[in-house]
Amino acid sequence: MKHALAALLSLFLLLSALGAAAETPSVLGQPFPDFTITDTEGHEITLSSLLEEKELVVLSVFATWCPPCKKEFPWMESTWQSLSDKMAVVALSADSGDTMEKLARYKADNALSFSVGQTGDTGIPQYLQLMYYPTNVFIDRYGNAALICNTFADEVQFRRAVNLFLGGDYTQTVSYSSVPEMEVDVPYPDEAALSAALNAEGGVLSFSSDPDKQYFPFLPEERDGRSAAFASNPVDSRSISMLRLTLTAQEGDALAFEVARSLADATAVVEIDIDDLPAKFFIGKSGWMPWCLPLEAGEHDVRFCLVRLASGSGDDFCGFDNIRLLSGEEAAAALDALPGRPAADDYGLSVLNEGRRTATLLAPDALKGLPVHVLQDETVRLEITLPPQADADLAVLCNEVTGEITPVSEFTAEEDRYVAVFPAAGAKTPYGFFTLYDSPFGGSPLLNCLTVRDEDGIRALCADLGQPSGVSWTYGEGNGEP
Repeated sequence: MKHALAALLSLFLLLSALGAAAETPSVLGQPFPDFTITDTEGHEITLSSLLEEKELVVLSVFATWCPPCKKEFPWMESTWQSLSDKMAVVALSADSGDTMEKLARYKADNALSFSVGQTGDTGIPQYLQLMYYPTNVFIDRYGNAALICNTFADEVQFRRAVNLFLGGDYTQTVSYSSVPEMEVDVPYPDEAALSAALNAEGGVLSFSSDPDKQYFPFLPEERDGRSAAFASNPVDSRSISMLRLTLTAQEGDALAFEVARSLADATAVVEIDIDDLPAKFFIGKSGWMPWCLPLEAGEHDVRFCLVRLASGSGDDFCGFDNIRLLSGEEAAAALDALPGRPAADDYGLSVLNEGRRTATLLAPDALKGLPVHVLQDETVRLEITLPPQADADLAVLCNEVTGEITPVSEFTAEEDRYVAVFPAAGAKTPYGFFTLYDSPFGGSPLLNCLTVRDEDGIRALCADLGQPSGVSWTYGEGNGEP
């Protein structure tokens, strides 16, 4: 999930048609402006002097309240400790509230050894048209911005990014719009063996792996007396396993399969695409369970994927089995047995706290304000209601501040509703921000809820929203519910 403030701004843009925030400029491959700062230790740091000694400078523009920044700094520290002879890391806060004293405490509290300071009058936020914390810029040995990345999935992905720019083979600037996927080092299976493992008894469907060998394969295996195909991408990094199926369907046909997985909710998702469009997602843990997808008449390219968003645990797995094409009454019966997917209006997300009031955040030229609950409480009690045909294991609530994703079924069930309790504000943010999705990782955001503890929280939230875009936010009493 995106950083909470970025997600909040994105929500506001959708609501208000506000055009004040500019897109990040295309500076990839361009010389990064030289800068000089004084860090928390009193050392003067100059980009040009660092590049005289190092092959790479990683510049992280951050804020002390930013959870993703705090999460990835240990990865930077560990990597820098092992490669300090070749690379430098400089972390600069662009938040006006981060004084040098505050940054020195932050550095000590998080056991950071690399340089920490302020952007100050360097002009870096303006050059980058900074919109997100963190913004990480990889400046190569030639002084050019070779990679700009907002967040990293894990330390393995960060190290992979660093290694792109180190060594004697790097003889000219190569710029990347994102960190390339890790190199596939698993042998691709024989397609006949793969098809035999995946087909239902008597089935004749033909399966294949990625022809370009960019993604890890599913491998045929015998597990617990069942012949199936299991994802081979490693659990310790962002990566994708994929298998493909091309078939021709008649009107009313359906694609049936069984899927099993054991995945940490926030680190991996099972995705099935039909003709390059997402058709189904699964998260969490489940033994072998049946599912089917409707097909239009014609030829289709179907892709079964395990997408690892970050490092998982050693027992993570995903497997597919008994894939078959259904038709006629058999297809109709299988589709009717699935839980429905209701419209957004059939869901509910509301605040139960007594004594709350609603304020509205406003920005210049906004067509619509952004509502926020002022609670006067340390915690928020959220009421979630689902329509009868919805699956509480598939609907999820995301805490946008922490990135925590929780199936609705895991909250306390009270009659025809679920009740979730969270802090009204984050440990490093003045607000709480929650989104209800109809399906995980790709489902549409149905409803949002923004909370603060008190009036000071509203003022701090307005200040955060105005940093670093320069938009002046105000607030007033709101009418109605968010």
